[in-house]
Amino acid sequence: MVDQDIHERMENVLQEGDQLLTRHLAPRPGKSNAVSLAPFTKWHAQSTALLVSVFGSQHSFTTDFSTVTRIKDMPIAVKGNVELGMGVLRAAMEDLELGWTWNLKERVHLEVFDDFLAMAEFLIREHGLKDPAAVLAGSVLETHLRKLCEKHGLPSDGKVSVLNESLKKNKVYPQNEWRSVQAWYDLRTDAAHGRYENYDQQKVEQMIDGIRGFLGRHPA
Repeated sequence: MVDQDIHERMENVLQEGDQLLTRHLAPRPGKSNAVSLAPFTKWHAQSTALLVSVFGSQHSFTTDFSTVTRIKDMPIAVKGNVELGMGVLRAAMEDLELGWTWNLKERVHLEVFDDFLAMAEFLIREHGLKDPAAVLAGSVLETHLRKLCEKHGLPSDGKVSVLNESLKKNKVYPQNEWRSVQAWYDLRTDAAHGRYENYDQQKVEQMIDGIRGFLGRHPA
């Protein structure tokens, strides 16, 4: 199921596009099919930002939207451009809802990472080894964050806290997920440095479940 925040943002830009085609028509001399400039600019900016944050700047949905809403490399507020842009947005929404947007590399990564998370679960649930389980799950998280940065054209070196901040700042995921990522990696750091009293088995199990969900919502 598509992330609720992404779904709501996509619904919003689709509604704004529909309004451009029905309520914000503004014929001008020489442009009988023109739409109001201010609502068009808002819709175009929000749609572009959404597509970049969800799919990345190089995905066909993002580049196609940019192409079909421009004339001579400039966004132009005319009905035809809005109709073509809405076609791209509707295709993106459909693929999101049907789960067709992940590429092969992302699926392979998820399968590999899920295997490691399953190993972490085995360590803790079958043998009570919460400490190595936390370190293993934290390593999966760190590797995924680096791949997520690469996907969105962001620097992928540096500390996890830097990667996490960069991904939040560039709206790859919201503030609440930024907090979760930081908390998970803090737990991993405690485990790696022998601060075992700072967490218990239940927190590690919650961490593993949380990371698995995070990977599913943000493939890389």
